[in-house]
Amino acid sequence: MPQNYLRQFASTSNPDKVWQYDKSKGEFKLLPIKAVGKRKDFYDGPTEQWLNNYIEGPANYALDKLRSGQDIDDEGRTRVAIYLDSMLKRVPHLRRRLLEIAPEKKKRLFETIRNDLESRATDYGTTSATLMSEIDRLEKEGYVENLSMTDDLVRQQWVSPEIVKTIHSMTWRVLATRRPERFLTGDRPVFFTERIGLSGQESEFTFPLSEGVVLHGSWQQLKGQRTLEYLEPRPAIVKEINRRQIFAADRFLFSHQNAPWIMKVSEESPRRLNRIVFP
Repeated sequence: MPQNYLRQFASTSNPDKVWQYDKSKGEFKLLPIKAVGKRKDFYDGPTEQWLNNYIEGPANYALDKLRSGQDIDDEGRTRVAIYLDSMLKRVPHLRRRLLEIAPEKKKRLFETIRNDLESRATDYGTTSATLMSEIDRLEKEGYVENLSMTDDLVRQQWVSPEIVKTIHSMTWRVLATRRPERFLTGDRPVFFTERIGLSGQESEFTFPLSEGVVLHGSWQQLKGQRTLEYLEPRPAIVKEINRRQIFAADRFLFSHQNAPWIMKVSEESPRRLNRIVFP
Protein backbone atom coordinates (compact mmCIF):
# COMPACT_ATOMS: atom_id res chain seq x y z
CA MET A 1 0.00 0.00 0.00
CA PRO A 2 1.33 3.49 -0.79
CA GLN A 3 3.01 5.09 2.22
CA ASN A 4 1.53 8.46 1.30
CA TYR A 5 -1.92 6.90 1.58
CA LEU A 6 -1.25 5.29 4.97
CA ARG A 7 0.02 8.62 6.31
CA GLN A 8 -3.55 9.90 6.06
CA PHE A 9 -4.33 7.54 8.96
CA ALA A 10 -1.20 8.25 11.00
CA SER A 11 -1.25 8.16 14.78
CA THR A 12 -2.36 11.39 16.39
CA SER A 13 0.81 11.30 18.51
CA ASN A 14 3.31 10.28 15.81
CA PRO A 15 2.91 11.17 12.10
CA ASP A 16 5.40 8.47 11.09
CA LYS A 17 3.46 5.63 12.70
CA VAL A 18 0.03 4.07 12.38
CA TRP A 19 -2.03 1.77 14.58
CA GLN A 20 -2.26 -1.63 12.91
CA TYR A 21 -4.90 -4.11 14.02
CA ASP A 22 -4.20 -7.73 13.14
CA LYS A 23 -7.52 -9.60 12.81
CA SER A 24 -5.83 -12.99 12.97
CA LYS A 25 -4.12 -12.24 16.29
CA GLY A 26 -6.67 -9.81 17.73
CA GLU A 27 -4.04 -7.25 18.67
CA PHE A 28 -3.07 -3.62 18.06
CA LYS A 29 0.46 -2.42 17.42
CA LEU A 30 1.81 1.08 16.82
CA LEU A 31 4.19 0.56 13.90
CA PRO A 32 6.25 2.68 11.47
CA ILE A 33 4.25 3.42 8.32
CA LYS A 34 7.17 2.34 6.16
CA ALA A 35 7.00 -1.14 7.73
CA VAL A 36 3.30 -1.96 7.27
CA GLY A 37 1.03 -2.73 4.33
CA LYS A 38 3.84 -4.31 2.33
CA ARG A 39 5.71 -7.50 1.53
CA LYS A 40 9.49 -7.26 1.30
CA ASP A 41 10.77 -7.20 -2.28
CA PHE A 42 7.34 -8.00 -3.68
CA TYR A 43 7.82 -5.47 -6.48
CA ASP A 44 11.07 -5.03 -8.31
CA GLY A 45 12.61 -1.60 -8.80
CA PRO A 46 11.11 -0.84 -12.23
CA THR A 47 7.62 -1.80 -11.04
CA GLU A 48 7.93 0.41 -7.95
CA GLN A 49 9.05 3.28 -10.16
CA TRP A 50 6.20 2.65 -12.61
CA LEU A 51 3.61 2.70 -9.81
CA ASN A 52 5.07 5.91 -8.41
CA ASN A 53 5.41 7.71 -11.75
CA TYR A 54 2.19 6.67 -13.45
CA ILE A 55 -0.29 5.69 -10.72
CA GLU A 56 0.40 7.20 -7.32
CA GLY A 57 2.26 10.43 -8.09
CA PRO A 58 -0.13 11.76 -10.75
CA ALA A 59 -3.15 11.08 -8.52
CA ASN A 60 -1.86 12.60 -5.27
CA TYR A 61 -2.69 16.20 -6.18
CA ALA A 62 -6.30 15.28 -6.98
CA LEU A 63 -6.65 13.14 -3.85
CA ASP A 64 -5.37 16.05 -1.74
CA LYS A 65 -7.96 18.33 -3.35
CA LEU A 66 -10.75 15.92 -2.51
CA ARG A 67 -9.52 15.70 1.08
CA SER A 68 -9.54 19.49 1.39
CA GLY A 69 -13.00 19.97 -0.14
CA GLN A 70 -11.92 21.35 -3.52
CA ASP A 71 -13.30 20.54 -6.94
CA ILE A 72 -11.16 18.57 -9.38
CA ASP A 73 -11.08 18.74 -13.17
CA ASP A 74 -11.73 15.84 -15.53
CA GLU A 75 -8.04 14.89 -15.70
CA GLY A 76 -7.88 14.77 -11.91
CA ARG A 77 -10.97 12.60 -11.84
CA THR A 78 -9.35 10.22 -14.34
CA ARG A 79 -6.17 10.07 -12.27
CA VAL A 80 -8.16 9.15 -9.16
CA ALA A 81 -10.10 6.49 -11.09
CA ILE A 82 -6.81 4.93 -12.27
CA TYR A 83 -5.50 5.05 -8.69
CA LEU A 84 -8.61 3.25 -7.42
CA ASP A 85 -8.26 0.63 -10.16
CA SER A 86 -4.71 -0.01 -8.97
CA MET A 87 -5.78 -0.18 -5.32
CA LEU A 88 -8.36 -2.80 -6.27
CA LYS A 89 -5.67 -4.98 -7.83
CA ARG A 90 -2.69 -4.74 -5.52
CA VAL A 91 -4.40 -6.35 -2.53
CA PRO A 92 -4.38 -10.03 -1.42
CA HIS A 93 -8.12 -10.42 -1.99
CA LEU A 94 -8.00 -9.83 -5.74
CA ARG A 95 -4.79 -11.82 -6.14
CA ARG A 96 -6.54 -14.84 -4.64
CA ARG A 97 -9.48 -14.32 -6.98
CA LEU A 98 -7.09 -14.36 -9.94
CA LEU A 99 -5.62 -17.62 -8.73
CA GLU A 100 -9.10 -19.10 -8.34
CA ILE A 101 -10.27 -18.21 -11.84
CA ALA A 102 -7.01 -19.07 -13.65
CA PRO A 103 -7.94 -22.74 -14.31
CA GLU A 104 -11.32 -21.78 -15.77
CA LYS A 105 -9.70 -19.08 -17.91
CA LYS A 106 -7.23 -21.64 -19.23
CA LYS A 107 -10.05 -24.08 -20.02
CA ARG A 108 -11.99 -21.44 -21.96
CA LEU A 109 -8.86 -20.37 -23.83
CA PHE A 110 -8.24 -23.85 -25.19
CA GLU A 111 -11.92 -24.33 -26.03
CA THR A 112 -11.68 -21.18 -28.15
CA ILE A 113 -8.47 -22.42 -29.81
CA ARG A 114 -10.08 -25.75 -30.68
CA ASN A 115 -13.20 -24.11 -32.10
CA ASP A 116 -11.14 -21.70 -34.19
CA LEU A 117 -8.68 -24.24 -35.59
CA GLU A 118 -10.61 -27.49 -35.96
CA SER A 119 -11.91 -26.65 -39.42
CA ARG A 120 -8.56 -25.25 -40.58
CA ALA A 121 -6.38 -28.32 -40.15
CA THR A 122 -5.65 -28.53 -43.89
CA ASP A 123 -4.23 -25.00 -43.76
CA TYR A 124 -1.46 -26.41 -41.59
CA GLY A 125 -0.92 -29.53 -43.70
CA THR A 126 -2.41 -31.93 -41.17
CA THR A 127 -5.68 -33.60 -40.19
CA SER A 128 -8.27 -32.37 -37.73
CA ALA A 129 -7.63 -35.31 -35.41
CA THR A 130 -3.87 -34.69 -35.39
CA LEU A 131 -4.29 -30.98 -34.77
CA MET A 132 -6.74 -31.55 -31.89
CA SER A 133 -4.38 -34.12 -30.40
CA GLU A 134 -1.51 -31.63 -30.52
CA ILE A 135 -3.64 -28.96 -28.84
CA ASP A 136 -4.57 -31.47 -26.12
CA ARG A 137 -0.90 -32.22 -25.57
CA LEU A 138 -0.06 -28.50 -25.43
CA GLU A 139 -2.78 -27.87 -22.86
CA LYS A 140 -1.66 -30.79 -20.70
CA GLU A 141 2.11 -30.50 -20.94
CA GLY A 142 3.15 -27.21 -22.46
CA TYR A 143 0.81 -24.75 -20.83
CA VAL A 144 0.96 -25.68 -17.19
CA GLU A 145 -0.29 -22.93 -14.86
CA ASN A 146 1.74 -22.70 -11.67
CA LEU A 147 0.52 -19.29 -10.60
CA SER A 148 1.30 -18.00 -7.14
CA MET A 149 0.65 -14.77 -5.25
CA THR A 150 4.00 -13.47 -6.51
CA ASP A 151 3.59 -14.42 -10.17
CA ASP A 152 3.94 -11.48 -12.54
CA LEU A 153 0.51 -12.15 -14.04
CA VAL A 154 -1.02 -11.76 -10.58
CA ARG A 155 0.99 -8.91 -9.12
CA GLN A 156 1.39 -6.57 -12.09
CA GLN A 157 -0.67 -3.40 -11.91
CA TRP A 158 -2.27 -3.48 -15.36
CA VAL A 159 -4.71 -0.64 -15.92
CA SER A 160 -8.23 -1.78 -16.90
CA PRO A 161 -9.82 0.86 -19.16
CA GLU A 162 -13.32 -0.50 -18.52
CA ILE A 163 -12.97 -0.27 -14.74
CA VAL A 164 -11.43 3.20 -14.95
CA LYS A 165 -14.24 4.38 -17.24
CA THR A 166 -16.90 2.93 -14.93
CA ILE A 167 -15.48 4.55 -11.80
CA HIS A 168 -14.98 7.84 -13.63
CA SER A 169 -18.62 7.86 -14.79
CA MET A 170 -20.17 7.26 -11.37
CA THR A 171 -21.50 9.97 -9.10
CA TRP A 172 -18.90 10.83 -6.48
CA ARG A 173 -19.71 12.06 -3.00
CA VAL A 174 -16.92 13.11 -0.65
CA LEU A 175 -18.01 12.47 2.93
CA ALA A 176 -16.12 14.58 5.44
CA THR A 177 -16.92 14.06 9.12
CA ARG A 178 -16.34 16.69 11.77
CA ARG A 179 -17.72 14.54 14.57
CA PRO A 180 -15.68 12.34 16.92
CA GLU A 181 -16.45 9.33 14.71
CA ARG A 182 -13.53 8.76 12.36
CA PHE A 183 -12.73 6.47 9.46
CA LEU A 184 -10.22 3.64 9.26
CA THR A 185 -8.80 1.72 6.33
CA GLY A 186 -7.59 -1.80 5.69
CA ASP A 187 -5.84 -4.15 3.30
CA ARG A 188 -8.86 -4.01 0.98
CA PRO A 189 -9.47 -0.24 0.98
CA VAL A 190 -11.69 0.04 -2.12
CA PHE A 191 -14.87 -1.75 -1.13
CA PHE A 192 -17.71 -2.83 -3.39
CA THR A 193 -20.12 -5.77 -3.37
CA GLU A 194 -18.70 -8.32 -5.79
CA ARG A 195 -22.01 -10.02 -6.60
CA ILE A 196 -23.34 -6.64 -7.81
CA GLY A 197 -20.15 -5.32 -9.37
CA LEU A 198 -19.55 -1.69 -10.24
CA SER A 199 -21.79 -1.13 -13.26
CA GLY A 200 -25.18 -2.21 -11.88
CA GLN A 201 -27.83 0.31 -10.90
CA GLU A 202 -27.36 -0.50 -7.20
CA SER A 203 -23.56 -0.60 -7.39
CA GLU A 204 -21.47 1.57 -5.09
CA PHE A 205 -17.96 1.76 -3.73
CA THR A 206 -16.35 3.35 -0.70
CA PHE A 207 -12.72 4.37 -0.35
CA PRO A 208 -11.36 6.08 2.80
CA LEU A 209 -9.21 9.02 1.76
CA SER A 210 -8.13 9.86 5.30
CA GLU A 211 -9.29 9.43 8.88
CA GLY A 212 -11.84 12.20 8.28
CA VAL A 213 -12.80 11.79 4.60
CA VAL A 214 -14.26 8.99 2.45
CA LEU A 215 -14.95 8.89 -1.27
CA HIS A 216 -18.29 7.26 -2.12
CA GLY A 217 -19.28 6.34 -5.67
CA SER A 218 -22.70 5.24 -6.91
CA TRP A 219 -25.18 5.71 -9.75
CA GLN A 220 -27.49 7.82 -7.58
CA GLN A 221 -27.58 11.07 -9.51
CA LEU A 222 -27.09 14.59 -8.19
CA LYS A 223 -29.26 17.53 -9.19
CA GLY A 224 -28.25 19.18 -12.42
CA GLN A 225 -25.23 17.90 -14.33
CA ARG A 226 -22.91 17.60 -11.34
CA THR A 227 -21.02 14.40 -10.63
CA LEU A 228 -19.28 15.47 -7.40
CA GLU A 229 -20.72 16.60 -4.07
CA TYR A 230 -19.34 17.22 -0.60
CA LEU A 231 -21.41 16.11 2.39
CA GLU A 232 -21.08 15.63 6.13
CA PRO A 233 -22.17 12.03 6.78
CA ARG A 234 -24.47 10.93 9.56
CA PRO A 235 -22.84 8.83 12.32
CA ALA A 236 -24.71 5.78 10.98
CA ILE A 237 -22.99 6.16 7.59
CA VAL A 238 -19.55 6.48 9.21
CA LYS A 239 -20.27 3.31 11.15
CA GLU A 240 -21.41 1.45 8.03
CA ILE A 241 -18.31 2.43 6.05
CA ASN A 242 -16.04 1.32 8.89
CA ARG A 243 -17.89 -1.99 9.17
CA ARG A 244 -17.22 -2.55 5.47
CA GLN A 245 -13.49 -2.06 5.98
CA ILE A 246 -13.43 -4.34 9.01
CA PHE A 247 -15.37 -7.23 7.49
CA ALA A 248 -13.71 -6.97 4.05
CA ALA A 249 -10.11 -6.82 5.28
CA ASP A 250 -8.14 -10.02 4.88
CA ARG A 251 -6.07 -9.41 7.94
CA PHE A 252 -4.90 -5.85 8.64
CA LEU A 253 -6.69 -2.62 9.54
CA PHE A 254 -5.07 0.78 9.98
CA SER A 255 -6.25 3.57 12.25
CA HIS A 256 -5.04 6.82 13.78
CA GLN A 257 -5.76 5.45 17.24
CA ASN A 258 -5.96 2.28 19.29
CA ALA A 259 -9.73 1.88 19.19
CA PRO A 260 -11.13 -1.11 21.12
CA TRP A 261 -14.38 -0.97 19.13
CA ILE A 262 -12.46 -2.14 16.03
CA MET A 263 -11.61 -5.37 17.85
CA LYS A 264 -15.20 -5.76 19.01
CA VAL A 265 -16.69 -5.32 15.54
CA SER A 266 -14.10 -7.60 13.91
CA GLU A 267 -15.15 -10.40 16.27
CA GLU A 268 -18.81 -10.13 15.25
CA SER A 269 -20.29 -12.44 12.64
CA PRO A 270 -20.38 -10.58 9.31
CA ARG A 271 -23.89 -9.64 8.33
CA ARG A 272 -25.38 -8.11 5.23
CA LEU A 273 -23.96 -4.66 4.63
CA ASN A 274 -26.43 -1.86 4.12
CA ARG A 275 -26.53 0.14 0.91
CA ILE A 276 -25.79 3.83 1.45
CA VAL A 277 -28.54 5.99 -0.04
CA PHE A 278 -28.57 9.78 0.10
CA PRO A 279 -31.74 11.92 0.25
